[in-house]
Amino acid sequence: MLRIVFRDSPGRWKSDGLALSGFVFTSREEWLNLNEPGAVRALLDAALAAGWDPAAPKVTEADGWNLFHAAVAARRLPPSRQVRPASQQVSARDVP
Repeated sequence: MLRIVFRDSPGRWKSDGLALSGFVFTSREEWLNLNEPGAVRALLDAALAAGWDPAAPKVTEADGWNLFHAAVAARRLPPSRQVRPASQQVSARDVP
């Protein structure tokens, strides 16, 4: 079992549960929404790449900030593949 922990530290923020619940971030450009599909998977993949063994019989605690940049990079998609909010989506009938 893996427990990923994001502790308070300078230049790194996490949501307080009142606003932006589930967000961890270092800047406006580097953030993860832990409620978003794939975000936790990206952290798990980063932990595996860092040597975490899911078959280990004990609970392992990982510093989430050590996994953060790899997870953010894994979550980035080229603009052509990003899903836009419904209010910004274009349907086929809108294209001339």
